[in-house]
Amino acid sequence: MIKNDASQRPNHLIGEKSPYLLQHAGNPVDWYPWGAE
Repeated sequence: MIKNDASQRPNHLIGEKSPYLLQHAGNPVDWYPWGAE
């Protein structure tokens, strides 16, 4: 099985302060924190 490079990079949660959000920063889903967007 070949892994995609995107699955090894942190998603948009990497800069968050919440321990709950940070534990999902390495998930292979492109999560975004709640915001104005």
